[in-house]
Amino acid sequence: MIPRNQELIVSIENILILGEVLEIKASLTQRSEGTIIESKREQGRGVVASIIQQRGILNKGDIVVAGSQWGKIRAI
Repeated sequence: MIPRNQELIVSIENILILGEVLEIKASLTQRSEGTIIESKREQGRGVVASIIQQRGILNKGDIVVAGSQWGKIRAI
């Protein structure tokens, strides 16, 4: 059985390869939308999240809303 974190790494690598092969580009005009895969609190950095971006473009300083919680992107 493959450990769960290894499965996540393989899935992300597959998504990146598909994006390159299909030459998928982000829309500059669409509202940003994505799915949070994993989140954790790191000492000195605060909340850190791994996401899959489905639409639009995220930039440093943008506001992110997940359920009833929100926050500002400090680093990408």
